[in-house]
Amino acid sequence: MKTLVIIFCCLVIYFQTIAQTQNQDTINWRVNYKLKGDDFKGTPDSNSVNAAVSSTAINYKIIKKDSFIDVIVYCSFNKLWSWNKYKSEKAILKHEQGHFDISELFARKFRMLVRKGKFKDNSDAIVLYSKIMAERELFDTQYDNETDFSNDSKKQLYWNNKITLEINKLNAYKE
Repeated sequence: MKTLVIIFCCLVIYFQTIAQTQNQDTINWRVNYKLKGDDFKGTPDSNSVNAAVSSTAINYKIIKKDSFIDVIVYCSFNKLWSWNKYKSEKAILKHEQGHFDISELFARKFRMLVRKGKFKDNSDAIVLYSKIMAERELFDTQYDNETDFSNDSKKQLYWNNKITLEINKLNAYKE
């Protein structure tokens, strides 16, 4: 029996290691994970006025169940498509974390809508997804404009708190 438990544990560790190495360039949003300079592996655009760009995504997977579908939603950060000219600058990292957190906020809003509705096909999910993505785009733009891309430290702090509060309001939809 001990041998089976040890083999099982080894297999779990092995498969977790494989999964991690396959996704080394993607970070799924986690409440206690904060972006670091090393997470930005993309090549900075020398022509851009931006100090950094974060490539975040709200992804979903459809699982068909009898006469309706279930939708699995997750938020991720792509290291290869994200870049930062000043990787050790804490203000920029906090600002970019804000973009990642905004994506999680809207992933939770999408989960909430998914759980409230029943879907008969993929088109139902696409309509909701498009709506959420449009709202996220507006929210992200407002965030950048009001914080002046992290240059207004008071507004940045206000937005950090606002985003955290909004995420916490949707804790029922964190997964």
